[in-house]
Amino acid sequence: MSQKTASSTKTSPSLPKVRILIVEDDPLMQLGLEQAFADISHLEIIGQAEDGYLGIQAALQLKPDLVIMDIG
Repeated sequence: MSQKTASSTKTSPSLPKVRILIVEDDPLMQLGLEQAFADISHLEIIGQAEDGYLGIQAALQLKPDLVIMDIG
């Protein structure tokens, strides 16, 4: 018969934060993306930009892990 103790119980390590930059010119879409990611604990929105030029500047400054960009 085996017993599990608190020290032998493995817990999954917390996921590292994924830092996200959103580049989107439509305020409603920006808000929708913010809300979509808000409940995901390992995602963090670190910045937003309204166009590609500002998005490049923000990416160079903030160094995100992921850029979500509207290209249409």
